Amino acid sequence: MDARERTILESLRFDAAPTEKTLWGGRLPHLPDLNQQVYDRLRHEITALHPGMIDSPPGLVVHGEFGSGKSHIVWWARKFIAGIGGYYFNIQPDGAPETLWTRVLASMVRDLCEPMDPHQLPPTVTTQLALAVERLAKDVGLDEPARAVVSGRKRVDTEQSRSYLRAFTDGVRSRHPSRGLRNVALALALLAIDDDDANAAGWAYLHDSDDEMDSRHNWDLRPVRPASPDEVVRHLSQLLAKTGPSLFVVDQIDELVVRSAQSTESAASDGESADLAAALMTIREKLTRSITLISCLEHTWETIRSRAARSALDRFHGALRLNPIPNGDTARRLAAVFLAPQFQRLGFAPPYDTWPIPPAAFDEAAQHRPRQLIQLVGEHVRECVAAGELVPVTVFQNRRRPPDGTGTADKPEDPEASETQTRYLSHRRTLHVDGLKETSAERDLADVLTGAARALATEAGLGESTQVRDACRGAEKASIHCEITTAAKAKILIRGINTISAAHVGQRVDNARAVAAAETADSVHLFIVRTNPWKPTTRIKSVTNELAASNGVVTEISDDDLRTLRAVQLTTTSDTDEVRQWLRDTRPVSGTELGRALLKLVKPESGTPLDSSPKTPDATPPATPKLTDAPPMVAETVIPLGLNPRGEPVTIELPALRKHVAMFAASGSGKTVLLRRIIEECALRGVSTIVLDPNNDLARLGDAWPSNPDGWWPGDEERSLDYLKNTDVVVWTPGVSRGNPLTLQPFPDFTAVRDDPDDLRLAIETAVASLAPRARIDAENHQADGRRAVLRVTLREFARRGGGDLGQLIELLREPSDEVLAALPSADRHATYVASALAYARSNDPLFDGEGVHFDPDRLLAPANGYRARVSVINLAGIPDENRPAFVNRLQMALFTWIKRHPARDKPLSGLFIMDEAQTFIPSGRNTPCTESTRNLASQARKYGLGLVYATQAPRGIDSRITGNAATHVYGRVVVPPHVGAVNDMARARGDEPPPISQLTAGRFYVSLEGHPLTQTTVPMCLSHHGPPLEEGEISERARSKRRQP
Repeated sequence: MDARERTILESLRFDAAPTEKTLWGGRLPHLPDLNQQVYDRLRHEITALHPGMIDSPPGLVVHGEFGSGKSHIVWWARKFIAGIGGYYFNIQPDGAPETLWTRVLASMVRDLCEPMDPHQLPPTVTTQLALAVERLAKDVGLDEPARAVVSGRKRVDTEQSRSYLRAFTDGVRSRHPSRGLRNVALALALLAIDDDDANAAGWAYLHDSDDEMDSRHNWDLRPVRPASPDEVVRHLSQLLAKTGPSLFVVDQIDELVVRSAQSTESAASDGESADLAAALMTIREKLTRSITLISCLEHTWETIRSRAARSALDRFHGALRLNPIPNGDTARRLAAVFLAPQFQRLGFAPPYDTWPIPPAAFDEAAQHRPRQLIQLVGEHVRECVAAGELVPVTVFQNRRRPPDGTGTADKPEDPEASETQTRYLSHRRTLHVDGLKETSAERDLADVLTGAARALATEAGLGESTQVRDACRGAEKASIHCEITTAAKAKILIRGINTISAAHVGQRVDNARAVAAAETADSVHLFIVRTNPWKPTTRIKSVTNELAASNGVVTEISDDDLRTLRAVQLTTTSDTDEVRQWLRDTRPVSGTELGRALLKLVKPESGTPLDSSPKTPDATPPATPKLTDAPPMVAETVIPLGLNPRGEPVTIELPALRKHVAMFAASGSGKTVLLRRIIEECALRGVSTIVLDPNNDLARLGDAWPSNPDGWWPGDEERSLDYLKNTDVVVWTPGVSRGNPLTLQPFPDFTAVRDDPDDLRLAIETAVASLAPRARIDAENHQADGRRAVLRVTLREFARRGGGDLGQLIELLREPSDEVLAALPSADRHATYVASALAYARSNDPLFDGEGVHFDPDRLLAPANGYRARVSVINLAGIPDENRPAFVNRLQMALFTWIKRHPARDKPLSGLFIMDEAQTFIPSGRNTPCTESTRNLASQARKYGLGLVYATQAPRGIDSRITGNAATHVYGRVVVPPHVGAVNDMARARGDEPPPISQLTAGRFYVSLEGHPLTQTTVPMCLSHHGPPLEEGEISERARSKRRQP
């Protein structure tokens, strides 16, 4: 590989997940015959939306796994409907059925104002809104001058605007007598014309805001308030239907549907889940000449189906499933169409279209998801770059997966599989277990548990001396569900519990204990099998303690295990020789948590060894591995995370930190110890770290232990001395002048990126996202849009001039150039407002541009003379909680330009950036000042060699777009049910069995490394003193001691 080829490989990008902007007007590699049946169906349904329609056809559902192409389908559908003159709307519900129509309306107004792909529209029309008003105006007979004004193409004085608008509304009235519909048409025109006051009135009317009441009256909007949001949606859809078909996409709903489904603490919340599912499926009712498309994960669709009424389901056609890549040829062609535009952009003619991967290598790439394939191609490219030559392709062989994407309990179907195996797989794939977990379904759960016990007896080779009996005897509220009598005449009693009510749990357990106490057998064991987590109330704690004292245990059964047991029950309804042999061969129950627990109490009489059961994470944490010998030495580019149950080291390569680590663990799990150990191991290898310290518990990273702690590995005493001697730990205290203060520029260093158009655009967008809240122009209205546009254009000119500080930007806004004034209407007025707002923010917030060391990543990452690495602890105690995301935003923007100047060309990492309590900076469901900068930094980190670690106590509370792209996941103890569910969902999405995280103890984690199965790990104690959090005065004193250090 010569220098030119190496440069080409380094320039290739493998961002396989489309962004929202890409969905609107970007270009994506497209392979029509991959899931062609889905495209054909969409094309047929959309083209059937003829002009005379007065309603809308049933909607469509497209579902698949993560990375299967759902966003690609949405991109294609948007492009297709725009190409035939239609409209596109992306609906984003917030999870509450009562606000659904408000969200639909807000989404429609937002998307109407979005710029469209210019080549699909007349050159003078730039938005869906302008196109719709232009067409409506033509439909009602307005001439070209009038159409130019009401669609916003031409600006005239206010009186002329009023005259043309009256002609427009008169024309609408002649065809549509409804006053509500005429008002909505007028509001659309007010939003479209080139007049700020009119725009504000139209926007306020459509959103039913309390603003602009007088202005609405002056523009003839009477009554000044519209009808309900669903009626406004209905009128909007009727108007748009006159000019073209519409596509409504309901996307990004997976998290809110799962969250809603998990809220089963009361009948009311369960009803809300059903209401939401039904509401999502009845959007069609208010629409005209429109098709509704739901795009979601497979388990999301299953949840919607299980909770929506049949009448709601009838409003949708059957679901369309996105399949994995079927064969090697399709994989090769997909890689080729992904690489081709990049090679063209770089002016490079590759030896073959999939270079550097030979075409034949793709024979091993079947059954991957499209995004996974692109990521694996990118991984191979990085391996070639790291080696300095074209290396053999191994990424496909190392990532083989079952075609259905399920866990270890579901094997891919064998063409020669028995009829019983085929029947079992069919049941397991199509089952919905939510209904089995309802309080009213405990009788059904009893049947499942009894069937599982009988199957287990067959699997383990137990003879007739072991008896399994259905203890319900048809009763709905039996005290015991199943009874097993072993060969040794011991009794095992099983009671399943679905309810989460503490009182009802206590009653059921007490009744079961009474039955157990009345047994005359020498040995009695009581198993309580729960399907839902219990809250740790006083009553629950008392019940579990009494149960343990009477030789009873509680076993929690996962959804995956419940699906397995239910499928076994349905498969084994007939007791034939074939079924019994299938059970002995496949042993499905033996691989579940319940099966393993029961096997410990029953003894096989012959045949099958007990350790041949399928391997899944053990719910009982193993004993800490013995550490009599030091673990094997690890390479300098590898850091140890801990030891697996066999005492072997679990390691992560330093370059893997470029692909991000996401850590999910509650307080008290050992998360901080693991974070510290990662920082320390990186420092021992010469990698400097910047770590956010929101809890005052990381400032001791430079302190020695007063005595050797428990949990150190042999040799850690020497490693600790090495770390402390050669690591330069500096504490920074933004907002605290008596410590080591630090201030940040509110935008990146543009000089580092101005020669790269893509990076410059990314830097400008990041700066706009940072400055808009400080200038109070982050609202979603026409006026704020105009002011952000002026700021964006000014920043572009600012960057071309070489950048500078905030004061220079304010001066440029106060005196905008002719280019800025010519580019945008009302630019002078908007620029003056933004300049004043930034000046006020600068004066009011010392951290915005105040005293202290102005941020230079070199200063935070470059160690002082004589040290191997620097650890910069940025203590956030001096920054109010609400201002912390803005500070982190500025930190990330500076890092963004720094990594451009300091790429890790000859080393695995240029540095490490750690965000502890990341959910407070990048929460799920809403944007903060640092949401966009976090995403942008993550998108560039892999290319330039910055390691990233996100740690959170709230798996469901953090932005899933960021953690979902992390190559390494670490799961510690989590006990809050919604967060447990979130971790389970993430594990399944990565092809792992959900780990029993609620039963972990401090210092034990499950680690999911890219390309490796989930592994339980016991982490060592950190090398520096992990004491209680320091007081603010102590932190300031430590920070001040390093203040003058370069």
